[in-house]
Amino acid sequence: GRVDLEAEKIAVETGAGATIVIEGDQAVLRPVSTTGDKDTADDPVAQQLHAELLKALPALIDQTARCGNREGWVGIDTTAHEYARYVQQGLPEMAGSVARFWNLSSKLGRYIDQDDRLRAGDPSFAEPLDTDVRRAILDALDPGAPLVRRFPTGLTLDEDHLRWKQPQERSIISIQMLQSAKQQQILHGPSADQIIDTHLVGQNQGIQAAKSRSWAGRLTRAFMLAVIIYATPAGHFVNGVATKAGEQFAERSELVRRFTDFLLQQESRIIELTQDLPPDIAAKIREIIRRLHNQPPTPSPPTTTPV
Repeated sequence: GRVDLEAEKIAVETGAGATIVIEGDQAVLRPVSTTGDKDTADDPVAQQLHAELLKALPALIDQTARCGNREGWVGIDTTAHEYARYVQQGLPEMAGSVARFWNLSSKLGRYIDQDDRLRAGDPSFAEPLDTDVRRAILDALDPGAPLVRRFPTGLTLDEDHLRWKQPQERSIISIQMLQSAKQQQILHGPSADQIIDTHLVGQNQGIQAAKSRSWAGRLTRAFMLAVIIYATPAGHFVNGVATKAGEQFAERSELVRRFTDFLLQQESRIIELTQDLPPDIAAKIREIIRRLHNQPPTPSPPTTTPV
């Protein structure tokens, strides 16, 4: 039977007048009304993400202080301090300068991107980050990157970034991933068809085709992020998902397994689609995929229900 997750929906808002939510045992496309940055301060999900991010800041400051003067890493400690000061203002104050939050988060993501290249053997005078430093940055981006996207301005900046970077060929990869999601009943059939059809319209030339590509690209990324969030233990908490005990928990575990299998099957396409994303969110997606490879998550019931 279908799992009753009505109180456990996960929404990844896109700024496209629509959102992807997990309803029952599938991802579904739903319309959504837009809000302002100031409204984010009252968003329960944003509040939980902010609380988790505050906990990660001391380690971020301490660990990056160790390598601020190292070859190739000059300025990493300054960026971490600026990021911490911004976040410590609180959500209402953060809403007044979201572009700065987006920029600082992207800077942290670029450090992880550089570390990935060094670990892969990229020739450089710089040495890879110590594991503890890398972990501290990723622990901050865990809640920080999705928090940026809770603000409408953060989503707009993502879209501006992608408008200049995303080649038209990415639509083909997106269509292939969405078709697989439909076939495996990960994404609701009519929802998949709507996004795929818009991708196809975007294959043409002209302003309207570009708008279609933009809309379909947003919803494709929202689908990808919704599934990733649902399939990871950290995502369960920060999105306020309250798992119930008994048979429903068993069914939920099965849904997490299905989503995890899908992500691993689609790894090459997902990695390709992250190439043009802002560095912070791209780094987090790559890290999550690595974790799923090493130890596919098996959720356990929380002892308390998030408020």
